[in-house]
Amino acid sequence: MTRANPLDPVVLLGADQQHIATRAQLRRLGVPSGTIAHRLRPGGPWQQVLPRVICLQSG
Repeated sequence: MTRANPLDPVVLLGADQQHIATRAQLRRLGVPSGTIAHRLRPGGPWQQVLPRVICLQSG
């Protein structure tokens, strides 16, 4: 597993918004739809909390 770069825009967005982001915010940062879907898979590192609202951490 690779460690996230603390200057990564997704990491900064998550830290600023208590690890919550919308799908639109992630897409504007350049995160591909396929990457979002992969990270939202069962057992993945992200969790969908509402339609189009994503928690950028598990647990």
